[in-house]
Amino acid sequence: MTVSQPTKPVTATGQISQAFINRFNNDIVLDSKTGQFVINQKLLPVNATNIELGTLNTLVAQSNSQLKQIVQKSPKSHTVQVGNSVVVANSITDAQQASQQNDLTTTSNYHYGSTYLHVYWYGFRIGMNRSDIQLAVGAGLVIAGVYVPVRAAQAALGVLGLTVGRFIPGGVVFNSSPQFAPLVGSRAVVWGGQWQ
Repeated sequence: MTVSQPTKPVTATGQISQAFINRFNNDIVLDSKTGQFVINQKLLPVNATNIELGTLNTLVAQSNSQLKQIVQKSPKSHTVQVGNSVVVANSITDAQQASQQNDLTTTSNYHYGSTYLHVYWYGFRIGMNRSDIQLAVGAGLVIAGVYVPVRAAQAALGVLGLTVGRFIPGGVVFNSSPQFAPLVGSRAVVWGGQWQ
């Protein structure tokens, strides 16, 4: 068991707190046999609050439901397990490229990018290549059976300081939590936008 300071799971803007993710990230594993996220109860911080544990259980349950639906609809060749997460894309090439990207680094130069969903226990990391982000800001985009709504694509551009209608110089990547419902959309919050 570890000890760290309790934190608010969700920020005032509705995004999952990075401190919350960091506090519980090592306590969640992706079971390769079941393809589901599992909370290792033995590793949870001894001072975890009821609010934190309730949020953690909710996020893991949502992610497991989403992941099951996404994987069932996607060809196995478009799905790659990366540590305690899963990358799903519309093409084999995008799945392979996305699985090799380090999501924590920013890119100083614009790149065409790749289109994918990186599924974590707390939400999605969504990548869109330059062409797909331009389509998504006008009509939304389906990635591996998950509809990314127009408002999410537009919000991702807003995080990067661009407005709709301006030239988009490269692919983008951003976080979304909670996840979008497949083919429906949701009130998910967009955060952590970067260029690919």
